[in-house]
Amino acid sequence: MTSKYLSILCNDFAQMLENSDDYNVIIEVGEAPDIRFFKAHNNILKARCPYFRAALSSKWSKFHPENGMFVFRKPNVSPAVFAIILKYIYTGLLSLSETASYDIMDLLITADEMVLMDLFDHVQEYLISFRSNWILNNFTLVCSTAFQYDRFNLLQTHCLDLLCKDAAQFFQPEYMSFVNETFLISVLQRPDLEMDEIDLWKYLIDWGIAQTKIPYSRDDLSKWSDDEFSKLKLALANCIPLVRFSNILPNQYHRHIKAFHRIFPCSLLNELQLHFSPNKRISFIAPPPRMNGINSVLLKTRHLALLGHWIGRKDSNPFKDDSIVHDFRTLPYQLKLLLRGTRDGFSPSAFHNNCDNQEATVVVMKIQNNGHLIGGYNPFGWNSGNKWGSARNSFIFSLSDGVNLQNAILSRVQDPKRAVLCSQAIGACFGSGDLVMGGYRGDFDMDLACSSNPQSYEHPITDLDRFSVEEYEVFKVVRRLKTCRKAIDFDLRDD
Repeated sequence: MTSKYLSILCNDFAQMLENSDDYNVIIEVGEAPDIRFFKAHNNILKARCPYFRAALSSKWSKFHPENGMFVFRKPNVSPAVFAIILKYIYTGLLSLSETASYDIMDLLITADEMVLMDLFDHVQEYLISFRSNWILNNFTLVCSTAFQYDRFNLLQTHCLDLLCKDAAQFFQPEYMSFVNETFLISVLQRPDLEMDEIDLWKYLIDWGIAQTKIPYSRDDLSKWSDDEFSKLKLALANCIPLVRFSNILPNQYHRHIKAFHRIFPCSLLNELQLHFSPNKRISFIAPPPRMNGINSVLLKTRHLALLGHWIGRKDSNPFKDDSIVHDFRTLPYQLKLLLRGTRDGFSPSAFHNNCDNQEATVVVMKIQNNGHLIGGYNPFGWNSGNKWGSARNSFIFSLSDGVNLQNAILSRVQDPKRAVLCSQAIGACFGSGDLVMGGYRGDFDMDLACSSNPQSYEHPITDLDRFSVEEYEVFKVVRRLKTCRKAIDFDLRDD
């Protein structure tokens, strides 16, 4: 019964807006050639809208005593958007299904100006739920607009979620003018950002150069003056402490970061020098590494998605048609870090101390010089027993450069009795030489200490027969139960 009377009331107020003989406000909306005059009632506008409560009680509007009319101009709003706002003020009704997406965005901006609090969440939720493709296709516009207004928190979060899944797509030079410091800080604070930290650092420097109008690039530091370094330091003062330097490799630091030592706070500079010193490595206290669904400096969630596909005994590469999901919360497997070379060491003893008796594992290594990611999956785990391990589900792989996964290679074992060799004298060894870490040359990061010679697996995964690794990581493979969000240990050994 109550809803019936409310409906009648809404209809009555709609009729009052459309056809009344006691209007006392005329509002001129828009700019030539798109100008429209709206008639309204002073008391309704002031009762329903804080903006009009102030506007109609100040010098913003002109009162004409001869006809008892308030005249008010609103040139910064389109007539189409204002018509929606005025109907909402009178009736409390809002229908957006026939409204253009650009107009909905303008509606949100106008609602902010007029302090129509009830509209903020509703309009944002509508855009996110029903105009998601439009947001994606107009990401720069939506994102830059959202971060200009504190109340657009739902859109801000949605934009950050989209960006974190594929940051490289949006962090392009042509978009740099739309990025403000508030947005950049929000991005840097996200622990799930899907972007190599060194690429994020390069973008940050380029953004700072653009903000300060320094005439030289980050690759031409010999021309920089002390004043230009000082300007960059000031522009990036709130951003640099948010960079996850623990996600950056030593050679990346020395090649791309060390030369900018003058823009770092003294305490952070000292910490960096200790962390990246060959003899005095320390772990960063803060901020921690980005997780991206996986604690890794080599892998992103898209890599985890592809490896999970292969671990699940599906031989195709879904990235060739981009049909695979990248949200780590929906992936069937979780990788728990056991070892990282730059943290735990590159020796065979470091490998076995951290990785023996851990059941199913994935080894990933980054080849020195060409940067390719290669590795292998061992379904039953490592030990120091100096024996061959038999497995039908073992495989080695290449993720190419880590970016173009269309070129990824899967190579399954052809000689199951020689799937892996567990030996305390070396690290991971797949097949009779298909992928071997270490040997008589010692630690894996030494010159040409690793090798790949196809013997026991389907395909070669690299053109190099000998190489050294810049970094490597070993993960324990954990399967998620569909009935529980919590990841638990699961038997991944061969049937």
